[in-house]
Amino acid sequence: MPLSYVYDASRRTTALTATGRVTMQDRYDLVLRALDDQGLASGESSFLIDVSGVDAAPVEEDVGAIAAMLRLLRARFGGRVAILNTSAGHATVSVLVALTAMAPDHIQAFTAEHEARAWLAEPLRSA
Repeated sequence: MPLSYVYDASRRTTALTATGRVTMQDRYDLVLRALDDQGLASGESSFLIDVSGVDAAPVEEDVGAIAAMLRLLRARFGGRVAILNTSAGHATVSVLVALTAMAPDHIQAFTAEHEARAWLAEPLRSA
């Protein structure tokens, strides 16, 4: 499966990992599964989305839809969303997705995992 996630209750963070070829349908399916997952805590529960292992960056036409999915996750779980992409070239698209989501205090893109985790650990300002 190209997309999977694991919830870390001690950090109140869901680590989502994407690898290989990921389609828009894969993304939709995962977001719907996460939104319905009663095991994930809501109320300032954050997401670390690691797309470093994805074969190709999303096409321009998909950026708005991906940003909307991130906004849905943020609305449901209340915490921050960090996009981690260590792949050269793909990182620019991750930044574009984060900017398109128009929530800089809540959705950001990173190229280093330690920076993403540090940002997720910072106190969240009022929405």
